[in-house]
Amino acid sequence: MPYKDPEKQKVGRKVRGTLYRQSHRQELNEKSKQWSKEHKEKRAIITKRYRLTHQEEVRAYKKAYNASHRQEHTEYARQWRKEHRDRSLAITRNWRHKHPEARRAAQARRRARLRNAIIEPVNYIAIDLRDAMICGLCHKRIARKDLTYDHIVPLVCGGSHVESNLQVAHLSCNSAKRDGRLPSQMRLVL
Repeated sequence: MPYKDPEKQKVGRKVRGTLYRQSHRQELNEKSKQWSKEHKEKRAIITKRYRLTHQEEVRAYKKAYNASHRQEHTEYARQWRKEHRDRSLAITRNWRHKHPEARRAAQARRRARLRNAIIEPVNYIAIDLRDAMICGLCHKRIARKDLTYDHIVPLVCGGSHVESNLQVAHLSCNSAKRDGRLPSQMRLVL
């Protein structure tokens, strides 16, 4: 035994192990790849366990990787959509059907952006609860299928896209109002 001190023995093993791994890197990588191919379920469990226990490191790595490869990812996505046009359209159509509120919110943000209006994140559920699903224009109850969000001061009149300037409204009431304000609706926005 070369070392009588157990601590020195540990250090010696670490150094020898590091030197061995450095000099046999290619061979060890091949063995690791082969093992991963043969034990796919075990590899998946190990990877999942690592990602759960090191969530912050994984998140930071993904963020840094995506930031440094943004152009490549954009180009790849553009090429994929071009080659798989029908599938891409079907995926988009399916998502829009499943997430009507998110689609409506994105459209409202876009309209506000085009008019250079003030835009803040909007919690539509809070607006539903605040207004108790009562139309701000006709003051009747709203069914979920007829629900729209009305800008009290319209974007074309200089209104902003913030929670305090939004109210629930029937689709028909909101469409009838268009870009104007109804006399019954002239109230101060706080």
